[in-house]
Amino acid sequence: MASSFRHVGIVVDDCNKYLPIFQDCLELTLVSDELEQGDFIDHLLGASDIRVRVVKLCDRRMNVVELIEFENNQYQDNKVEVNTLGITHFALNVEKIDAVICKLEQHNAKRINTPKINQSNECKVAYVAVGNSFFIELV
Repeated sequence: MASSFRHVGIVVDDCNKYLPIFQDCLELTLVSDELEQGDFIDHLLGASDIRVRVVKLCDRRMNVVELIEFENNQYQDNKVEVNTLGITHFALNVEKIDAVICKLEQHNAKRINTPKINQSNECKVAYVAVGNSFFIELV
């Protein structure tokens, strides 16, 4: 059976802080904003008494990003570096990379580098850090 990509989930300390980045800068569309709690989410996450806000946004191809905010939880702020083991970034195709970077910087994202044409001369690519939590590769 073939697999297909469903979504990426990003745990954040405040969904409202990140929504402008994904909606205004990256032009993703809000799909849902729900509080999840009860037996299913407790079972899924292997914990008890979970209350989590899940905001789903999608691009024009219906690829989904979930912003996940746990209620009444102390977050462990692990600074992610480009060489941290595990998932560190996701990549998005954008139409005007320089304009998108400028918008992201207005929301306190940090440019890691200036956009540069990749080695195969196919596209311009840049990395942007969003807080200490993750990177977005813009293509």
